[in-house]
Amino acid sequence: MICALCGSKSTRLIQSIPVADIVAVYRRFLNLDVTAFFSVGTLNYSFCEQCGLYTFIPATPGDESFYNALQQYDWYYADEKDEFVSAANWVRQDDRVLEIGCGKGAFVQHIRCASYQGVDLSENAVCMAKNAGVCVSRSTIEDFAEGRAGLFDIVCAFQTLEHVIDPGAFLRAATSCLAPGGRLLLSVPSQSTFVGETCNAVLNLPPHHLSRWTDDALRSVGRLFDLSMISLEHLPLDPSHREWFAMTRIMSQLRKFPGMAPHAIVDNSWLFWRLYALARILARCHVAAPVRQPPPVGHTVLAVFEKGEA
Repeated sequence: MICALCGSKSTRLIQSIPVADIVAVYRRFLNLDVTAFFSVGTLNYSFCEQCGLYTFIPATPGDESFYNALQQYDWYYADEKDEFVSAANWVRQDDRVLEIGCGKGAFVQHIRCASYQGVDLSENAVCMAKNAGVCVSRSTIEDFAEGRAGLFDIVCAFQTLEHVIDPGAFLRAATSCLAPGGRLLLSVPSQSTFVGETCNAVLNLPPHHLSRWTDDALRSVGRLFDLSMISLEHLPLDPSHREWFAMTRIMSQLRKFPGMAPHAIVDNSWLFWRLYALARILARCHVAAPVRQPPPVGHTVLAVFEKGEA
């Protein structure tokens, strides 16, 4: 197995996951049937010892209908995200900004810049952006980058990199659009936080997420694409994720019981779901307690890279 980020063959199998178990998780949590996206009976969840990236092999992305189904939830294209606020601090008024996977273009409302261009694959998202007067093209970044080398001072992608089949090609195209001295801003769910302990995290599985990003994998981006990492910021826990955070920590302890698979990322056993029900009760008691200050590290990490001067 070859790593989709660095091309190394130093990948290690973590878990072979029956597709039927992933399908069951999507039905349980989102009432979605994702059977049609899989052409194999088992996915291999692997770790690259060279760059630190976790991937699902073969890559099995969702299509337009899948993402349209998720867009029925108000939180899917949220107007306010902590990473928008943090990322806005890196944008200057004279910057030319390119956002990849921009959705309806909510980030542009958080910045003052010379120009903004978004790209997204979702026809529905592009329509929403255009209706709001935001300049967005329906395209992959690989196609968009053709003939646009060095045209942007900021290239950003929020909660997008984990969705793509070929993160190496994605990042090569993104960095090619950067002007010398320009900055690449990437936010992803952080596998180096409590997210990495979560089992049956439905939206962190194919066909939604195809890769999982550790801090080491993000640092590898700098090395692989000749960029300097100038910031790696773990954002605080979002209040809406308090129950998820508590359940993950409780389940991490309960999964040490005999008969459990403590490190599995998908577990459809009857014992898991019995303990899950118990953890939910305990987590809701925890959420009702006073908020801890400062809040723990949350779901998202924002990495900022700089391209060298010519």
